[in-house]
Amino acid sequence: MERLLSLKASAGSGKTFSLAVRYLALLYKGARPAEILTVTFTNKSANEMRERIVHYLRRLEHEPDFLKALAQTSGLSTDTLLQKRGDLLKRVLKSDLYIMTIDAFLQKIARRFGHYAGVDPDFEVGPDDTQEVWERFLARLDPKRFEELVAFGRLYADPALAFELLYEKDKELPPPPPHPHGPHPLARYRKLQAQILPLLQTCSAKATELVQKEPEAFLASKVIENALEKGTLFYPRSLFNKCKSDTLERLFFELIEAAGAHLRRKERYIRASVRDFYETYRDVKARLHQTRNRLDFKDIEHLVYRLLQEEGGIEREFLYFRLDTRIRHILIDEFQDTSITQWRIFEPLVEEIASRRDDFRSFFYVGDTKQAIYRFRGGHSRLFDEVYQSLKPFGMAQNSLRVNYRSLPEIVHFVNRLFDLDEKPNADTGGYVEVCLNPFLKHAGSVPRHDWQENLLGSLRTLLDAGADPGDIAILTFRNQTILELADFVHQNLGLTAVTTTRRQVIRQPKARAVIHLLKYLYHGEKAALFKADFLTFVGLPLDSAVDLSPHGRPARLIKEVLTRYRLWDEATLRLLEHAMTYDDLADFVHEIENYEEELPPKSVEGLNIMTVHKAKGLEFDHVIVLDAPLDDTPDNLIFDYEGLTLKEIRVKLPRLELADPTFKTTLQKERALIYQDARNREYVAYTRAKRSLFVLKNEKKSAFVALEAKGIGPMRRGTLSPNRRPRPKPAPRPPQTRLRSFGKQNYRKESTYSPNDYEAIYLGLAAHALFETGGNDYALNRYGAYCDYEKARALYERANDHPPYRALLKGQVFREVPFVFTDARGEKRHGVIDLLIERENEVIIVDYKSAKPEDERPYIEQVRFYQTAMKAIKGKPARGYLFYLDTLTLKEVE
Repeated sequence: MERLLSLKASAGSGKTFSLAVRYLALLYKGARPAEILTVTFTNKSANEMRERIVHYLRRLEHEPDFLKALAQTSGLSTDTLLQKRGDLLKRVLKSDLYIMTIDAFLQKIARRFGHYAGVDPDFEVGPDDTQEVWERFLARLDPKRFEELVAFGRLYADPALAFELLYEKDKELPPPPPHPHGPHPLARYRKLQAQILPLLQTCSAKATELVQKEPEAFLASKVIENALEKGTLFYPRSLFNKCKSDTLERLFFELIEAAGAHLRRKERYIRASVRDFYETYRDVKARLHQTRNRLDFKDIEHLVYRLLQEEGGIEREFLYFRLDTRIRHILIDEFQDTSITQWRIFEPLVEEIASRRDDFRSFFYVGDTKQAIYRFRGGHSRLFDEVYQSLKPFGMAQNSLRVNYRSLPEIVHFVNRLFDLDEKPNADTGGYVEVCLNPFLKHAGSVPRHDWQENLLGSLRTLLDAGADPGDIAILTFRNQTILELADFVHQNLGLTAVTTTRRQVIRQPKARAVIHLLKYLYHGEKAALFKADFLTFVGLPLDSAVDLSPHGRPARLIKEVLTRYRLWDEATLRLLEHAMTYDDLADFVHEIENYEEELPPKSVEGLNIMTVHKAKGLEFDHVIVLDAPLDDTPDNLIFDYEGLTLKEIRVKLPRLELADPTFKTTLQKERALIYQDARNREYVAYTRAKRSLFVLKNEKKSAFVALEAKGIGPMRRGTLSPNRRPRPKPAPRPPQTRLRSFGKQNYRKESTYSPNDYEAIYLGLAAHALFETGGNDYALNRYGAYCDYEKARALYERANDHPPYRALLKGQVFREVPFVFTDARGEKRHGVIDLLIERENEVIIVDYKSAKPEDERPYIEQVRFYQTAMKAIKGKPARGYLFYLDTLTLKEVE
C-alpha cells in the first residue's frame, strides 16, 4: 500500500468504493479506528462512508470486486481477509470512527483547545446575525469614513458581502497595501489638458470634448484604445488628423499616462481603504462573538488555524494528547473543494506523516478537479496538484480512476467528446443523449431571453411516454431563482408534483413540521396557541385537547416522547430527533430550528426532482434534463489574485484599469479564465449526474454551456431511450433506509412485518440485537439510545443472556452475525445473516433473536427454515433452528 497517494476520480468512477477499500486496508494492516481520520465535506458523505464500511465487512465474501481490490491494496490474501473479518467487524462496531465532516473535526479541536485562544470551549455554533454585525460596524465609523464607505458602495453594491469574502480568506490575506502618498497625478493631468487644448483649434469639437473629460471617461474612449493599439494618435479616420503635430502626439500620450497614473492611485487608495474597513468589521465580529460566545464554521476554522499554525499555538504532541489519539492516517474526500486555509490546518499533520518512515503512516486524498465548482466558497482546485507536487519528494504517488460505472455508454462518449476525455463506460451499449436549441426571443436589459418551455415539455413528454417514472427524472438549473418557476411550470402543464430543495427540507415535512409547532407552543405558552392548534389539527384531536408535556429537559427527549405518544415516526422526524440531540435546552432549539437546512434524499419525497447543479453534486438520476442560463462572465469588483497557493494581491476592478496597469490586465485575464473554467466544471457536473438519458436544453445566445459551445455542437440525438421499467409500488412506510441499511437484520426477509408507527419496537429490537452482537458493549447505547428505551433493551438482553435453556445451547464454537450466500434448488442466489450460529462436532444450531412475538410468526419460521437448509448444505451437518422471543424468554425450536 502506498504511504502517500493522490487519487483522481472522475464522476461515477467509484470514489467512495476506493475510500472504503483504503480505510479497511488500513484496519487490516493493524491500524486502530481512532488512528484513522477520514474527512468529508458533507454529513451525507460521512454517513455513507460509515455505512459502506460496515456493509462491506458484513458481506465481504459476496462482494468479489471489493474483496479483490482490498486484497491488492492491503497485500493480504482473500482467505486471510475473510478469516479476520469477524474480529475486525466487532472492533469497528465497538469503536468511535473518526469519519466526519471537516467542520466537525475542526469543532472537535476548537472545543478541546478553545481556551488557549481566549474562547470559551462551551461556545454555541451558528451563523452570525449579519444585520447586527453591520449595524455595529456602521456605528464605529465617523462621518468622513462613512462617506468613504458610501463611495465604495457605488463601486461594490453590497460592502458587507465584500467584507465577508475577505473574512472567508482571512488567514490568506497579504499585508495591507499602504495608502498612496506624494504628488497626486490629477494635478499633472489638469496641466496637460491645459497644454493640449490650444493645439486642437483646427480639430473637431469631439476632439476637444475628449481631452476635457475626467480621467476615467477619457480612458474609456475607443480613441484611446486605438491609439495605444496602433502606437500613434494619427491613424486613419482619427479625430486628431486635422491638427497633427509631434507636440500634440507627445502631450496626448503623456495625458494617457497621467490618466492611468490617476486610475492606479485611485485603485491603491480603494484597496487600502477596503482593508481598513475590513479590519474594523473583523474587530466588530470578534467582539460580538466574545459577547455572545457564539461562533460560525468560518470562525472555528480561523480559531483552529491560529492554534495549529500561528506562533504561540499548541504543540502537536499536546494536540494528540487532548484528542485521546494519535492520528497516523488521514483520508480526505472531495479534495478539489478544500480551501487554502483548510489545507494549512492539515498541512503540519500531513508533513509529520510524510516525514516519518520509522513506522507506517499514510495520507490519501481523492477528488476530481473537473468537479471543482465551489471557488466562490473558498475551494481551490489547484491545490490538488500542488499538494501532489509538494509531497512527491517524500514518495507521493498519483493514480486515476477511468471507468464510469454510473452512466451508460452514449452519455460517457458525449462527455468525453465535450471535455476531451478518455473515460471508459462499464457497459457496451445503451444510453440516450439529446441536445435541443432554445430560440432567442429578446433582450431584457443586457440579459438575453429564450423560449425553453417547448423544449422542456417535449423532453418530459418523451420520457413519460417511454415509461419513465417522474421520481427518476431531475431537472437541473444553474440558478436558484428559477426553481420555483420550473416547479409551477411542470405542475401547470403536466400535472406533475415537483420536489424542490425547500420541499425536501426536513423541517418542511408534515410530521416534522407538526412536532416543531408543538415544541414552539410548549416554549412560548398560550401566547402561541396557534401552534398548538396546528399540531392538534394535524394529529386529528379536538382543539381543546390538553397537551400534557413538560417544556423542561433536553429537546431530544421531548421530541422522542412526542413521536412515540402521537405515533409520528418517519424519515423526517427521525432526522429532526437526531438534530435535536445537539441542543441542551428548548429555547435554543426553538430559536434556531428554522435555520436547519438538512434535506431528505431525493427519492424520499415523491415527485419530479428540480434543483441547482450545485445541489445535484454527489447525486445521480436515471434521467437528467439540464436547462441553460445566460453566462455571467463578468469578473467581480474584488479580484483575488493568486500566485500558486499564495494570495498575492486583492485588486479592485475599475473601468479601463487594464489600459493603465499591465499587471491588472494580467490579473483580469487570469480571472476571466477561472470564470470560464468554473462554467465548464459546472457543465461537467450537470451532464455526469445522468445514468440512462441526458437532455441538454441549450440557449441560442450567451450560453452557459461553454464546452458545448466550444465544440460547435448543435441539435442532435444519439442512442436509444430505455427507461428502467422496474415496478415502483408504493409500500407501507418503513424505518428510514438511510439509518438502517447498514445495521439492519434479516436480509432474507422481503417484506417488513412492522406497521408505520412501530419505530420504538424496531429500535428496541435493533438495540437488543446490537447488545447480543457486541457482548453488551455500549455501542448499542451510542447507536440507538436516543431512539428507544435503552434500559428496557438492556434488561431484555441481560435476562435473555442468563436464561438457562439459552445458555445450554452455547456449547461449541459460537459465531455472531454470520452473513452467507446460498444457491437454492432453482439455482437462485439467496443471502442471509444469522444472529447466532453454534457449530458442534455433529450439528449446527441457529438462533434468531426477536424482541417480541408477532400475531403471525410464519415469516419468522420460514426464515429460520431457510437458514437450516442453507447451513445443512454449507456445513454438511444437521441444523437445528430456534426462535428466541426476548420479551417472554420463549426459546422455540423450529421443526
